[in-house]
Amino acid sequence: MRHTHTYIVWFIKFYRLRHDRKFGKNGNIIPGERINLSAVPTIRDLVRKFKPFVLFLCETIVHSNKIEEIHVWIGFDGAFAVDSIRRSRGLACLWKSPFDCNLIYFSVNFIIMEVALQQHQLWHFTGYYGYLEIERRKETWDFLRTLAQDNTLPWCIMGDFNDILSNEDKWSQIEHPPWRIRGFWKAVIDCTLVDIPMTGYQFTWSKGRDVNGRTKERIDWAMATQDWLYLFPNATLTNLIADRLYHSPIILHFINSFLG
Repeated sequence: MRHTHTYIVWFIKFYRLRHDRKFGKNGNIIPGERINLSAVPTIRDLVRKFKPFVLFLCETIVHSNKIEEIHVWIGFDGAFAVDSIRRSRGLACLWKSPFDCNLIYFSVNFIIMEVALQQHQLWHFTGYYGYLEIERRKETWDFLRTLAQDNTLPWCIMGDFNDILSNEDKWSQIEHPPWRIRGFWKAVIDCTLVDIPMTGYQFTWSKGRDVNGRTKERIDWAMATQDWLYLFPNATLTNLIADRLYHSPIILHFINSFLG
């Protein structure tokens, strides 16, 4: 008999929203240490609604032990976090059964997990955060190439790349430098990655309130190698709009079919 299940991997960026909050043992928020948890109620509500099995968080602005508190509170079995640096950055990857995730490698820019999912072959998931600084664009693209060269399994990478693939990925009165579009596109091709098409609103980040000065971009992506897409040919990416977040959460859906 063939069994089919739909699984969800979710990426969300806190983007430096801060409140004085701390979790008690019963899961309630109590006054205490200054940590970046203002987005947690939003995450909790969206987790309840969409029920993701893997959650990648970016720009957490917290120490890794705070992620340990959060992952239990919102119902995940395991978690790994990279500490923030001087009130910036910070990454976390959370997961629950039937996903079995084992850490391969990490840095301030990424977390790489080896994923076991029922009767499928092992594959790699990378939660990624590209450098923001323009002067580090080439370094970022070479960084992606290194990740691809070191990968030996079907691979999916998801997160904030801080780059766009075409002018259609930006709405602004300021033109995006062509060399940056070419450089990112070339890196994606060199990594043999395929952009997973996104449904819904096509911009994932915005800045500015004035209509004339507002900028919107799609800088958050989910990409995969052909062998990963062969495992999950029906993978789809959806953009959500969430209040209090500068970056829209993006959700990767894929169907797992197996005999049993």
